[in-house]
Amino acid sequence: MNTHLYVDAVEPLVARVVLVHPQRVKAIASTKLKNDRVDSATLAHLLRAHLLPAAWEADRAARELRQEVRLRVALGQQRARSKNQVHAVLHQQGRRALVRLAVEFERPSETFWGVPIALTPHDAGP
Repeated sequence: MNTHLYVDAVEPLVARVVLVHPQRVKAIASTKLKNDRVDSATLAHLLRAHLLPAAWEADRAARELRQEVRLRVALGQQRARSKNQVHAVLHQQGRRALVRLAVEFERPSETFWGVPIALTPHDAGP
């Protein structure tokens, strides 16, 4: 959800930002006349009456921490895909003795790095 980009841009300019869950605001969905002027007036009235169901928004520190966790997970998945691709290429070439060592990317001195492996463009993948 990119609402945090909007909140970060608008927050310095206004007294308060209220995020509302759109599916929970039944008053707007049930009106016959649908335009921005009517919808904004309805939202203003519901806000004055404290009837808007506010949506929860994480603070900046929590968003940054979540982004770091997402990046770490994505890098771990990318690493696993790369290992699996190397494993598959070695297996296709019949280098079964090297397949076991190909998984150990952390210790290059014990792996297949010193062994020349000829890859075709088909083996390299997209």
